[in-house]
Order: sequence, then structure tokens, then C-alpha cells
Amino acid sequence: MNEAHSFAPLLIVVMLAFLVPLLLSTVRGQLAVPIVVGEIVAGMIVGRSGFGWVVPENGALELLKELGFVLLMFLSGMEIDFRSLRRPDPVHTSRQSHCALYLSRS
Repeated sequence: MNEAHSFAPLLIVVMLAFLVPLLLSTVRGQLAVPIVVGEIVAGMIVGRSGFGWVVPENGALELLKELGFVLLMFLSGMEIDFRSLRRPDPVHTSRQSHCALYLSRS
């Protein structure tokens, strides 16, 4: 109970959540990167994989991390077109089998 948490990592995460979409929308014509991909890359840069500025030791960051992951998975599931999965396309089927064989050998 006597732990002191810094709000700097939480502030960095909140600033990135607002600034990355704004920056990517301004350079939309030059850089064809979806906003979600930009946010993931920005999170990797400031997180443990990059500079290590934000380490989820704070309870609020842990909660934001889990909620962000759940939201990303939910939105990804909403984007899937299940009708295209029902009808088999011979070209895509052969590509998928070639990819599966290649990945199984490596």
C-alpha cells in the first residue's frame, strides 16, 4: 500500500494514443500505414522491446494493456469477412497449402 507509482508512463501512453493517429492522418498520402499498425509500432518503441520508457508495473497500465488487447482482437474479428471463408477459391487454397508446407519445414 505504500508504493509510489509514477504517472509518467501512463502519460506517455495516453499522449501516444492521441498523437499517433493525428500524425498518421496528416501523412496519409505519403505513408500507407493503418493507424492501428502505427500505434502498435509506437507501443513497441516506447515499451520493453524498444527504449523501455513504459514498463507496465502500474495497475492502470496493466488494465489499459489488457483492455487494448481485447479491443484489438474484437475489432479484428469484426473485420473478417466470413462469407469469403465459406467458398473455396482454388488459387487461395493452393497458396495456403504452399505457405503451410513452407512454414512446417522451417
